[in-house]
Amino acid sequence: MTASASLITGFVKRPAASGDSFVMLEQQSWDPKIGKVTRLDLIKALENSVLGSSNSLSVDCGVDFDGQSYTTIVYAYPSPADLRFKVGLTNGEFTAPTVVELTVREAVSFALETEQSLTYPVRRFVAAEWAADVWNEAGSVVARPAITRDGQTMSVPEPIYGTAYVEYTTVRYVYSANIPARSDDPENVFQSIFYAWWDGGIELLKLSAPDGAESSYSSQMNCWGERVLINPDDEDDPAAPSMVPTRNKEITLNYCDDF
Repeated sequence: MTASASLITGFVKRPAASGDSFVMLEQQSWDPKIGKVTRLDLIKALENSVLGSSNSLSVDCGVDFDGQSYTTIVYAYPSPADLRFKVGLTNGEFTAPTVVELTVREAVSFALETEQSLTYPVRRFVAAEWAADVWNEAGSVVARPAITRDGQTMSVPEPIYGTAYVEYTTVRYVYSANIPARSDDPENVFQSIFYAWWDGGIELLKLSAPDGAESSYSSQMNCWGERVLINPDDEDDPAAPSMVPTRNKEITLNYCDDF
């Protein structure tokens, strides 16, 4: 392995792949701030337009500076860990992978069930322990049962309510993928599918472009623009506040999506 890392998963679980061998594909989530205009951006825009200040505006829509492509991270988790597989893209290029042995700490919840599946393929199982008391179907606290594992499946001997914290390692291949705009399809300019195949199967992952990428490309404006229009214009000598009629101002920010 070339590196190690740690990951704590959330309570929302994805279905595990099935079969003797498989490759699970996952795209790194976009930062929630990408493609959004903040209140600070609005203040800077108003200062630039009304006061003539020189504040620098830069709203990150997740695309490259020229707006013609974006870069994202894709993860591949093989099972078994030494599975030989290949990957490809329907549109774009990707780098050679970095291979990481990742420590996963995951909450596994049982709701009157005897089995639950872990999110990622298990290379090495570390530990499992109950987070709190365990209840049976009648709502009575019972002795915490032993937890057993078979592959990605965690099992208890009888249906119970309870949450266990499970720690294990998994092998993750990390790819950096650059997706250029597709001029032949203006409605899906950044569409691309990352795929993995091996002896016995194939897995597909439709990549998600960052917020604002397609609208930035279609309007031929990158997300780093500073053009701001404020209508109607302020009067040179505005009347006293009590004499100013009520009216709305329309502010148009010519970069990224809605804010």
